[in-house]
Amino acid sequence: MAAVNTIPIRADGVQQKSFDWLFSEFGARDPILLTGGGSPALVWRALSATGEPIVIKFLDSAAGLVDGHDLGTFRLKPRQIAQVHTSAPGISPRYVRVIGEWHGPGMAAYAMPHHRGEPVSNALNGQAADVPGFLGTLRTILRELTDYGYSVTEWPGDVAYFRQHYLHRVHRRLPLLRSHLDRDVLDGAGAWVNGRRRPSVTELLSRLASDHDLVSRIAPARLHFPLHGDLNLGNLLVHAGGYTVVDPRGTLSPWDCVYDVAKVMFSLTVFEPAMAGGFEIERRTAADGVPAYRLQLRHPRPKALAAASALPDVLDCLPFFRHLDQVDPGWRERLEFAHALHCLAEAACRLSDRKPLNLPGGPRGWAACLELANGLLLTGLCLLDDVLAAQAGAAQACPVPAALSEIADPVGAGLAPAVGSRA
Repeated sequence: MAAVNTIPIRADGVQQKSFDWLFSEFGARDPILLTGGGSPALVWRALSATGEPIVIKFLDSAAGLVDGHDLGTFRLKPRQIAQVHTSAPGISPRYVRVIGEWHGPGMAAYAMPHHRGEPVSNALNGQAADVPGFLGTLRTILRELTDYGYSVTEWPGDVAYFRQHYLHRVHRRLPLLRSHLDRDVLDGAGAWVNGRRRPSVTELLSRLASDHDLVSRIAPARLHFPLHGDLNLGNLLVHAGGYTVVDPRGTLSPWDCVYDVAKVMFSLTVFEPAMAGGFEIERRTAADGVPAYRLQLRHPRPKALAAASALPDVLDCLPFFRHLDQVDPGWRERLEFAHALHCLAEAACRLSDRKPLNLPGGPRGWAACLELANGLLLTGLCLLDDVLAAQAGAAQACPVPAALSEIADPVGAGLAPAVGSRA
């Protein structure tokens, strides 16, 4: 790849400027802009002044449109990394390090060693997908992260934490979603999705928020060391020497480990296959006047879905979660709600991340961002509706409900293919 010193036009058409000055700050040369990832931060692989491979991440205040993608959170990432190395020495050898920082008005950047490796979930790709091998590796990693990381400290949790970090997180992102996506799905009559009638997002959030007994039962009774905060599987790199944890959220506060485990689940079910290929979406109007959608992943990963189904069994084998059974018995139910809420929250992130995007077999640029946001919103709608129905006894609780199988593995679920993205 050729060196890139000027950022191309963003997905929404905004031209970026030259960043030679930034590379000079870090003494870096031969920068190569890296594509992919799930945040609006710009990332380059480069060589240090001594010729070592490094990675530089940069964010300006204009890019972060949602919390978690904002500059304040980005500035905390190096501090969180330093805190891990100080407070969790058992994980320190497995955790990325920061080798330089730069802060300017409305901008920040930091540099790290470049770790050669691949996401742990790559074991699930292609014809040679190895579900048992992947689950074994994941079990080993999660055992170490929980034994020597999250469990370093423990604090009492409460209902306020669940409302702030789960419910309010989605509410904070609704204005951005309303600016670009279907208002019926968000605030109106809801939608038909793959033949099932679904209420609106705000109606489902209201049902959950107003069920005080349910919220009290599933709210975290314990919080733990903020080891990560965004544990999607792309942030677990495996290599010959083991694994390396990269790109934490940017938080120094007590954390709910179940939030992170739900990110692992979300990576397997929807996030990674969506980012790799997007969604096939058809929108029509049903006889009752409500929008009717046909929705499925463009490039399903049935082996990843099988691994997601087995994730609760993996967690049951870990001492940390057996301890949670005693002190935080609502964690399994919280995992299901967190999975659904991650999906809804991520829809707004796709509108915040405006780097140039190309979905293989699908749209490019801003149209790709909109497709991802729409698909994630509809998937999250189905998931949250199904989890609430299971709590009410109207459906059976299941890590991978039928509605998700129809989206993430339509062939296995017996769903006819969608024609194309017409949303």
